[in-house]
Amino acid sequence: MVAVIGLSILFNIPRYLDDHVVRKPDGSLKAENTYLGNDDTFQLVYAGLIYYIVIYALPVIILAAMTYLIFVLSLTRQTSGYKTRLQRDFVITYSFFDLVSANSFFIVR
Repeated sequence: MVAVIGLSILFNIPRYLDDHVVRKPDGSLKAENTYLGNDDTFQLVYAGLIYYIVIYALPVIILAAMTYLIFVLSLTRQTSGYKTRLQRDFVITYSFFDLVSANSFFIVR
């Protein structure tokens, strides 16, 4: 848990430095971009690419990998009654190809 909190603070440090608060002459406050907030390269790399990978792609990949591991473990338990290892491996491989083809169907479309 400490690692998650530490990594989230570390990942968001550039967002904290993206803008700062300035007091206007009439006494109101306004948020203005810093050099980092105005930099197009920063916006493209951090806010666009890295943020997308960490927030969206990485959790989906981890979820898919965990689901696959659970699927394979359940298959190995179901196929433990087969007489030979070749029969068990055939069932697991065939089920894996079914899983991959089903996932690629949803990814392509």
